[in-house]
Amino acid sequence: RFFDTPAIALSSLTLWNGNGDWGQGASVFGTLGGLGYAIDAQYQSLNGWRPNQDSERLQLGIIAKQQITAEDSLYLQVGSSRQRAGDAAYHWDPANANLSLRVKQDQLPFVHAGWSHRWAPGSQTLLLASYYDDELEMSDPARPVPFLRQTGGVVTVVDTQRAVYDLDLQSKYRLGSVELQQIWQSSIHTVVAGGRYQHGEVDTAAQLSGPLPPPLWDQSIDTPMDRVSGYAYYQIEPWDWLRLNAGGSYETLRSPSNPDLPPLN
Repeated sequence: RFFDTPAIALSSLTLWNGNGDWGQGASVFGTLGGLGYAIDAQYQSLNGWRPNQDSERLQLGIIAKQQITAEDSLYLQVGSSRQRAGDAAYHWDPANANLSLRVKQDQLPFVHAGWSHRWAPGSQTLLLASYYDDELEMSDPARPVPFLRQTGGVVTVVDTQRAVYDLDLQSKYRLGSVELQQIWQSSIHTVVAGGRYQHGEVDTAAQLSGPLPPPLWDQSIDTPMDRVSGYAYYQIEPWDWLRLNAGGSYETLRSPSNPDLPPLN
């Protein structure tokens, strides 16, 4: 009975570092009949070890799995994420860190819904549908822009100290995904086959302004993204010490090549 899942339980974890970094996580979970659930919350605040290396993240989520029949079950996950940060990247020389960059990213919400059906022992179908809504904002009032100096058509100097500009970027990314997978399994054979389709929209606006008008760069794009994938894998395990795998996959992708930083395309 010590390993039985209770109807409701609570767990909590707190982490703290000497430089003021800390994190808090909490979860309420349990099982009620054929329903298993978990409600999770995580918060993290990092000060970093140099100026503008701070970051803050809050994640909330609900996970539930309902056993409908002996052969069918449903899965649902709904969550959100909120992040705020400066230049959190690691630099070989801390003096190269960007002291003015600020980044905001929100995922409100992301959703996964799944269905599982067992046709017979060793035969199972899985269906998963997902949706993401992501918003990114980036501001940098002191963005260095490289200038190239050429001699005889050859770049001889890359000058990143000549001028700085004000970068303002907002990007919205929405994605829907559907995947269907079939599994066949016997004593020594396993076959997995499936396909996935994803469609999304990327809406980005970026402006790079100098000390005098007009802006050096002012651009916006609203482009679709489509991905189609298919795969099949075969595995045979004639003995416990030997396992052989073979498979193949196909994927086609149509997406913007650079939707994040100007010049956008």
